Amino acid sequence: MSRTVRVEYALTPLVRGMLEPPAGACRWATEHQDALLDAREGGEGGKGGGSPIG
Repeated sequence: MSRTVRVEYALTPLVRGMLEPPAGACRWATEHQDALLDAREGGEGGKGGGSPIG
């Protein structure tokens, strides 16, 4: 007779805290997606083809 074993995993508070900065960067990128793509294509005074950062 076989038994099903159930295992639950959870992140520690330390690891949950580590997820906050990347989540913030993802939110920022989502909110500014149009401006980032525009800058990449040369809009808003950008030269295009390069990084939208400085």
